Amino acid sequence: MSVGTNEKPAGKAVFFWNTLGGFLSAFQSVAMLMVITRVGNVVDAGIFSIAYANANVFLNVGKFGVRNYHASDIKGRFSLATYFYARVFTTVVMVLLGAAYLFYSASQLHYAPTKSLVILLTLIFKATDSIEDVFIGDCQRRGKLDVGAKALSIRFATNILVFSVALVLTQDMVPSLVIATVYSLLYVLLEPFWMKSKRGLTSFGDASVSGVVKLLFECVPLFLATFLLLYIGNAPKYAIDAQLDDASQAYYGYISMPVLVINLLSSFIYNPFLPALTSAWTNGECSRFLRMFARQMVYIAAVTCMCVMGAFFIGAPVLGALYNADLERYVIDLLILLIGGGFMAVVSLFTLGITIMRRQTTLIWGYVAVSLTALVLSNSIVDLFGIRGASLLYLLLMFVLSLWFGAVFVLGARSRILSHRSR
Repeated sequence: MSVGTNEKPAGKAVFFWNTLGGFLSAFQSVAMLMVITRVGNVVDAGIFSIAYANANVFLNVGKFGVRNYHASDIKGRFSLATYFYARVFTTVVMVLLGAAYLFYSASQLHYAPTKSLVILLTLIFKATDSIEDVFIGDCQRRGKLDVGAKALSIRFATNILVFSVALVLTQDMVPSLVIATVYSLLYVLLEPFWMKSKRGLTSFGDASVSGVVKLLFECVPLFLATFLLLYIGNAPKYAIDAQLDDASQAYYGYISMPVLVINLLSSFIYNPFLPALTSAWTNGECSRFLRMFARQMVYIAAVTCMCVMGAFFIGAPVLGALYNADLERYVIDLLILLIGGGFMAVVSLFTLGITIMRRQTTLIWGYVAVSLTALVLSNSIVDLFGIRGASLLYLLLMFVLSLWFGAVFVLGARSRILSHRSR
């Protein structure tokens, strides 16, 4: 059953709202960190930085790697109800696993009660992103990404405002996070009704336990891939948490923020083209698929170069002004992280292409190998070289991943081309 998605690249409305939604998604942590730094201090900022990083890792348990699968399911193999119930289940697992990991970390690293509570609340706060994502994925599948992205943009913008006002009034992160979480949950519960009125969502349809299990089973490789990617990306932060102090965590958080810019600007470009890429691959138009894919690679390279050049000239002063901190001594670390961010954007694009090929099981071994490398080396490197070591570690891990997935992608495309020639 087809869901009637558009095969043409997205129009201006999709680009605008997808860009705005992605920007606000990244800017949420930046804005919250800015307000925390000014209302509180650098230690509070460090606590929030590790809390947000931790929540983002477990958010991938909630999302379970289903989004790209959902958006590329243009034949409607699974109903919206199946995607929704699967997401509710994985989101509950996300919170439970995140809480268990927090208990372990708090006991091993001797977290203060307030730090533990902030980490737990941030985890629950981000869980609402997981539920919302299933509705946006369905909009994207139907060629209505602008409807989903508009709802996402409004939620992130108002979330930032609600949290900021609450923090200024209470002078305390704990009640501020509670207020922001309640608001976000209410918004997400009402959001599907608005999307449906705008024809962004299909009807929920039927679902069964067997259907949910089958969907989750198909997405296990994607889940492991995205989860391990986030662990790899945050490995330097975990090493800083274990070897350095909360102030160092804050400074690393400040200079790593622009890395999100590269990934988001890149995703603004290739996300709207997902239906067209899927259509080209499904219809056997390999040359068209590869041309479109190569164009996205060029865009990522251009975005990365622009960000690195901008950071070299004005990165430290701008970030220093944003966070009220002196970051001049971290310029080299900032540039290293940005180059690593470019490789991470390449990894994300290759993951998207490999998912369209339905060869997602090949992703796992690369992630496992690099994750184990990060697990073994991270603490030692950060202990020896501090923030510079964390920055170089991030670049190394992303570079190795990009090589692995580039090879997997090329082999998948080559196999498809050869199979067509043999017919």
